[in-house]
Amino acid sequence: MSAAELLTIGAGIGSGAIAAGLGYCCLYHNSQVVAPVISRIESSGSVALTFDDGPTPRFTEPILKLLAKANVQATFFCIGENILANRSLVSDMLSAGHCIGNHTWNHDHTGIFGSKSYWHRQVERTSDLIAELSGSPPRIFRAPMGFKTWQQAAAVRAAHMRYIGWRSWAWDTTNVSPQGIYRRITRRLAPGDIVLLHDGLEYARRQASQAATVAALPEILSSIIDRGWRAVSLGAL
Repeated sequence: MSAAELLTIGAGIGSGAIAAGLGYCCLYHNSQVVAPVISRIESSGSVALTFDDGPTPRFTEPILKLLAKANVQATFFCIGENILANRSLVSDMLSAGHCIGNHTWNHDHTGIFGSKSYWHRQVERTSDLIAELSGSPPRIFRAPMGFKTWQQAAAVRAAHMRYIGWRSWAWDTTNVSPQGIYRRITRRLAPGDIVLLHDGLEYARRQASQAATVAALPEILSSIIDRGWRAVSLGAL
């Protein structure tokens, strides 16, 4: 093999390694490279339930009722467009003591390619609407699909928010049964875990359903309580 061929192979390997490294930095939800990410809470006897993509009435409303029945507070990472269409649900969340986080204005799947100004608009518009309803801007942010970029992180820092990741999740935006969601969440659940579930639908999934999440939630809550743990919101952060 010639020196030129070896150099070509080496360049290809190097490019692949760089691409893999960038992919980890931006696409892994708990990566700390782009920005610090909180993926666990400091608690020996609690877990933090979080719900993304709401509010969407037919799923958020029953989830709020189940949480109230169990006397549990949670955290809802809300999409600005969904808040605008369902302001009263956000008021219900706040009245029940739940925490509201910023999940961008429209959860655009191509947003990862957005500029710094794009991300400032996505973050600020949502935070302003949450502040209008709650009296104060949100202090926590969850990136759509967990994907982070340096442009996005600059907007999040400017809004004085912290990134929130997760440790336990059920892929409940896919075709999974309530039993499957329950097993995936509880199988390796540990104190301090931040749990990711979904109560809403973003634009790309507007015809989907989170009915399986609603059906799985009572057993998930029972499992947490039976272990002697508490389910808490991230408001204390």
